[in-house]
Amino acid sequence: MSGDAAGARGGGKRLERAHQILDDRNSGALRALADDLRTPDDVLYFLAGAPLSEIRARVAANPSASTKTDMMLADDMKPGVRAALAGKLGSLDLTVDGASPDGDLEIRHGLIEKLSRDEKPRVRRALSRALAGSLSAPRDLLARLALDHDAGVFGPVVRRSTVLSTPDLAALMKQRQDRPFQNEIASREDLDEMLCARLVATGDEATLTVLINNHSAALSDDMINHLASRAVEIKSWRGALARRPGVSARLLRNLAAGRALMAADGDAGHDPAARADLPGITDPLEPYEAVFSGLERHLGERLAEGTLTEATIAETASLGQHANIWVTLSLLTGASVAVVHRIMTTKAPRTIMALAWQAGLSAQTAVVLQRATAGIAPDQCTQLRQDGAYPLAASLMRWLLAPYHVGDGSDIVEGAGPVEHRHRLAS
Repeated sequence: MSGDAAGARGGGKRLERAHQILDDRNSGALRALADDLRTPDDVLYFLAGAPLSEIRARVAANPSASTKTDMMLADDMKPGVRAALAGKLGSLDLTVDGASPDGDLEIRHGLIEKLSRDEKPRVRRALSRALAGSLSAPRDLLARLALDHDAGVFGPVVRRSTVLSTPDLAALMKQRQDRPFQNEIASREDLDEMLCARLVATGDEATLTVLINNHSAALSDDMINHLASRAVEIKSWRGALARRPGVSARLLRNLAAGRALMAADGDAGHDPAARADLPGITDPLEPYEAVFSGLERHLGERLAEGTLTEATIAETASLGQHANIWVTLSLLTGASVAVVHRIMTTKAPRTIMALAWQAGLSAQTAVVLQRATAGIAPDQCTQLRQDGAYPLAASLMRWLLAPYHVGDGSDIVEGAGPVEHRHRLAS
């Protein structure tokens, strides 16, 4: 008897045995048969029609099943069976023909495509988890899963897939700006500097908390210092920044100095402040230099004439005329417009309040600037004291502004008030 004939006879006996086991409702034996990689495909195909969904799911997860069997199970009425199939297919090498017993790679791709659009999130999640670790997953398929509305679907591929490149992820970030998606990006291992910069630019506290705690993320010194300046307001960031590998001794000293100042200020309701000396401020507003130059001349003349009052500044802020406010604060504090802009975009309420103090504005106007110009939620703003005065000590406000080199020269006047300015508001 030839080998092929013997094999066919043996397979026939196993199929007959499968019938007998099914008739006897011996679920333990069926499980063993469905799981066994040596089980012939005709037996697996037969078991793919078993009444018990558990048996069908085990067949779906068996790598020895042929595409014929997989095609049958892809239409199974039970999501658990389809999820088992999705998990198996997503873990296969999708670039080498012959990865399946019958070598039909095209069918495998078609099934994966079908399962990626399954109406049940359970199925798409199983596929995403498997494809996240695949080196051969189609990039366009991963991108579509990354745009799925279900966090269990987009999460694994966004967080773990190495097939998705930095440009791929940057393009995806333009298409969706929701916090759960950004959090997954922020948790990626070895996240590069470009994506870190995009995340820092969002200003989202929850996302940046994830990013700070991702020690493999390539945060530049400039980003670290920017985040440290916001740590004045965000308690959980202080220790996390101090624990990051490679943090400079200078940053740690500044964190310690912040603790001492906050303690001296008697702020029992907050942990000590944290900030860091910042490297040179780059000017993102340079393309608009001519516009700001014109505003500076106009507003400087109004200040000199005494026609630019604090009430006008508060009204301008409330109307959302940010450029006018940036230039006005620049004139009143002596800081460049780029520095004022950067302080505002930190969305750090105390630092913004300190800038208003440095400009000679009232605490009431400082609250307006936090809300209207910096876009800080009312419940996150630093409020005035009951008597309407600034709630922070002068020494603390100077310390908050020192990283930006605002009021750090010989023009500092000792006492409770801010420094003398190049321009003063009319009394």
